[in-house]
Amino acid sequence: MTVINEKLDEICGSLQGTCLNSLEQECENHGIDIDDLTYDDHLYIDEQIFNCTGCGWWCESSEANESDDGDICDDCNREREEE
Repeated sequence: MTVINEKLDEICGSLQGTCLNSLEQECENHGIDIDDLTYDDHLYIDEQIFNCTGCGWWCESSEANESDDGDICDDCNREREEE
């Protein structure tokens, strides 16, 4: 595992289960300029976590559900299905 992947794992771990920071803010907290992330780095992050467009929380990618507004988490998807 490369140093950048270790940093990306730390960033993903810090974001998952929160709604406090953006990816850019968390990258800065870990000493990375978001503009320096490559396409592959973004894909790596996307394989780990996503930001729910429904509630704004960072969730595990396995919880992603497609919606018209973007990916939503399992909780938001259940609420949508109940409407």
